[in-house]
Amino acid sequence: MIHSPQGQHDTIVAIASPSGLAKRGIVRLSGPDTVSIVEQCFRSDSSVSSRPHCRVGSLTGAEFNVPGRFLVWPTERSYTRQPAAEFHTFGSKPVLDLCLKALVDAGARLAEPGEFTMRAFLSGRIDLVQAEAVLAVIDAQDRRQLDVAIDQLAGGLGARLSAIRNELVASLAELEAGLDFVEEDIEFISSDLLLQKLTSSAANIDSIIDQIKSRDSNSAEYRVALFGLPNAGKSSLFNAIVDDEAAIVSPIVGTTTDRVTRTLERDGVKILWVDTAGQETDSELGSISSNSQQHRETEMENCDLAIDCIAATGAMGDSVLSDTDLQRTVVLTKSDLLSDSQRDSLLGQLNQGTQFLTSTVTGAGIEELLQHVVNKAIESSSSESGVVGSTVLRSRSSLIEARISIDSAITAVESGFGEEIVAAEIRVALDSLGTIVGTVYADDILDVVFGKFCIGK
Repeated sequence: MIHSPQGQHDTIVAIASPSGLAKRGIVRLSGPDTVSIVEQCFRSDSSVSSRPHCRVGSLTGAEFNVPGRFLVWPTERSYTRQPAAEFHTFGSKPVLDLCLKALVDAGARLAEPGEFTMRAFLSGRIDLVQAEAVLAVIDAQDRRQLDVAIDQLAGGLGARLSAIRNELVASLAELEAGLDFVEEDIEFISSDLLLQKLTSSAANIDSIIDQIKSRDSNSAEYRVALFGLPNAGKSSLFNAIVDDEAAIVSPIVGTTTDRVTRTLERDGVKILWVDTAGQETDSELGSISSNSQQHRETEMENCDLAIDCIAATGAMGDSVLSDTDLQRTVVLTKSDLLSDSQRDSLLGQLNQGTQFLTSTVTGAGIEELLQHVVNKAIESSSSESGVVGSTVLRSRSSLIEARISIDSAITAVESGFGEEIVAAEIRVALDSLGTIVGTVYADDILDVVFGKFCIGK
């Protein structure tokens, strides 16, 4: 991820449309040299009437002309608050790659994942909460998740947080004004009014904390089940995840004959892990195995997320869930049995975020898988909380820290500890809230948020 001020002034380019066949494809640019690059590469069609910001013609390269139209935002009124443009043409990947190369040859730089939205954030077009909502709109899997993401993108949560911050900033300003005139004994805000404002801010934070609680102690657990062929490494993976020898591990086919379950809590989320029997054919079934397969089918109906376990030494065709509509994550097990070159090759082929290469011998990939499942659980509950899942995960601790600081400020006012102490606690609360909306941030926070984006967004 590029965070340096110099990097933000490069002109970046990327394919912005989804991969795969489509009628239309889009290549996007943003940066100070956008207009000059467009003029260098684009030839308007004189036979077609073009408007200043919508030009019809062809993007030209050394040996090609690609017909299409450029939409141009030449000023700071674009998404990134930089000059920006989009070239709309055929949705053929080879064609889009040619356009991309021509624009890079003209002076643009290939964009990093999420760099367009990061520029929108850094320029103040959107806050960090809205940036997370952009990704949630892209990833939404049902109408409810989409509605939650759009509401957050429109400023729903951000507006509430900003209102709290503005109230605290106003209180802090009056306190500090009083400190400047302490010798004149001028009171800019009374203790009663300050308590009223702090109590109101605390109540508003409590309301948001209640809203984003993904699942309280009485709510249902997020159910994750492991599926696969016999000896696909399900039980070993299950034991590694729950850190216990809960499931019997044996090379003998059919060792797992019933569901084995364990509940773990991580990042405030309760997850019920289930190990199921390996899938067997009807000709292989005895009476016990038949019951095991029935339990397996029942689990397929009840689980929130299916882990599709496939031995890394086999083939992706060994999946037992590829033809289902289940929410699934593919896990290639037993990676310790691969050579270094085989492992590197497989890693290069995986779809990041949905496929994992693991080993219960070396521990490789286990932590990444666990965090992925936690994120999926929070995303699942976001439609209930009305807040995008990634925002829930990132903001929970900051909200609690802000609430604790406001409580300390209230205690300081009630105990007469002095306005300096009250002001210091309010500043801590403001910093905690600032990390949520992005007025206070570090590069590692931006990496967490924007590292999940694909290139072109």
